[in-house]
Amino acid sequence: IIGIIYLCLSFVEGFMEIGFHDENISDVSGFNYSLVKIGVMLTFTIFYYPIYLIGKALKDSLITVSSLFLMVLIMISNINDIAVFYTSYMSVEVVLVVRSVMFGIGYLLIGTAFVMRQKSLGTLSLVIGIFAIVTGLGFISVLMAIPALFTLTIFEILLLVLIVKAMNADGVNTEKTGDKLSSVAI
Repeated sequence: IIGIIYLCLSFVEGFMEIGFHDENISDVSGFNYSLVKIGVMLTFTIFYYPIYLIGKALKDSLITVSSLFLMVLIMISNINDIAVFYTSYMSVEVVLVVRSVMFGIGYLLIGTAFVMRQKSLGTLSLVIGIFAIVTGLGFISVLMAIPALFTLTIFEILLLVLIVKAMNADGVNTEKTGDKLSSVAI
């Protein structure tokens, strides 16, 4: 449920960002902007926490570290966005480029981790990994960051599917791999 709330809030956040950065339509209130940023920060962190737990259950340090990296990054990024909204201590262009590159690195890492987990988690892991890598490359290029938002949305919907499947797997072991959550594979 939190993942769905996060996805909805992230769309609101995107529209607010357009309104904040476009001086012609800038009617975004500081309170609403801050509230949405804090909501995205909290729901993103809660949404990605099960991915961290999946990494721990699988003893996969790359999933664990990359999910933690993304959770910390969203906190730093959104706190910085709120500070920039009120103080303008950084140019919008610098904020957007740095955020794009840093999140690109995070999505490349988590995508690589899921691609490497294809054998134990199955096709879903591979597809998740590919969408994360494409998203990461789009963000790192900066020029393709806007189209990468579409692949990011698909990636995060697939993460929701993975989380639901992992919750239903309830830590089941299989003899084939010996990994917890291997029954998540489709």
